[in-house]
Amino acid sequence: MVNYLTNTSVWIGGEAFFGTLSPEQLEMIHQTGYEAGVYSQKLTLERDAEMLKTMQAAGVEVIYPDTGPFQKKAREVYSQFPEWTPGLYETIQQQLQ
Repeated sequence: MVNYLTNTSVWIGGEAFFGTLSPEQLEMIHQTGYEAGVYSQKLTLERDAEMLKTMQAAGVEVIYPDTGPFQKKAREVYSQFPEWTPGLYETIQQQLQ
């Protein structure tokens, strides 16, 4: 178990669509999207815990690997994509805190 995924859906829309919306509509989409994401993550974590208990009760051995070595190796990947928007990695890391 590495808990790499807690978001179960993604909303995608292009500039052609979003450009037709008023600032109020955009704010409503952003706010409700955020709220839906938080709720979805809450449900996912709750259901994960339930499923984990059920699986363990059935005799499944759950292994929690050390993710440190993977994280260290994965950091090297970012330098392989210099075409990223400058500062994007740092912005994402700040949001994750």
